[in-house]
Amino acid sequence: MIEPVVQADYTKARQEADGKKGLTPAEYKVTKELIAKKAKSNFVVLHSLPRMDELPLDVDDTRHARYWLEAFNGVVCRMALLALVLGKLE
Repeated sequence: MIEPVVQADYTKARQEADGKKGLTPAEYKVTKELIAKKAKSNFVVLHSLPRMDELPLDVDDTRHARYWLEAFNGVVCRMALLALVLGKLE
């Protein structure tokens, strides 16, 4: 699973913040090229989202990207838990 190296700061735009603040070092980025070169065929990329620059958009097009399914499943799970807590399910 890929986790962000830096804590996101959503109070300001990145352009307003310090120049290097919020940038992920190159050795921690998971790129399409890195996946093609190093990953095994059953490699899966998970991410907690929202992403910053540690996971480029072109990774979305690979068969390894599973973070959108992960996000969807998280929504469904939270909906079920809320329904259970609010007494709408037995």
